[in-house]
Amino acid sequence: YSIPDELKKHHLTHKIVGNIANHNDAKDLMTFFKTVNYIVKEKNRNDIVFIQIGRKTKRTKDYQEYINSNNLNSNIKIVGFKNDAQNYLSQFNCFLMTSQREGLSMAILEAFSKNVPVVATNAGGIPEAVINKETGLLSKKGDYKSLGDNVIKIIDDKKLADSLTINAYRMLKSNFTKQKLAENTFKLYNILYIQND
Repeated sequence: YSIPDELKKHHLTHKIVGNIANHNDAKDLMTFFKTVNYIVKEKNRNDIVFIQIGRKTKRTKDYQEYINSNNLNSNIKIVGFKNDAQNYLSQFNCFLMTSQREGLSMAILEAFSKNVPVVATNAGGIPEAVINKETGLLSKKGDYKSLGDNVIKIIDDKKLADSLTINAYRMLKSNFTKQKLAENTFKLYNILYIQND
């Protein structure tokens, strides 16, 4: 497949950090944009570009205003919903998820499948897949400085990034395949049936 147009000019010259999430409260994208601002302004990292993919909502205006007011337009691109988001994902050097509420994000599992290292918050079910320093790097919800520092660790330490992606892929194959999820759901239904019988 070809590199998406939004990434072509950065593909060889910059590291790419991406996020795939719709613009709703649970995904806490304002923390994503604060993380971008921290990395660019406080850590002086202009070698990293950011891309955000997801369905736009009434909150998008606030995100764009934040980007404009912090002069981040050359550092980040909001591209909206894409049917071929997986083509973007495979180009990322790091996947960044900043949710404040989450089940178990399919986007994180897709990142695992594409061998993209993950930085995420400890929201909801995320820590079931993203085990800190083993299958990814975790930060507290809303802690944009920790998220930013973790992104930089992955960008700057190829050995760490490779270790995380290898472990994450193994976890995906052993715990999160469709067959394994179906088996676990069936077991849970059996337990609940026996308890209520």
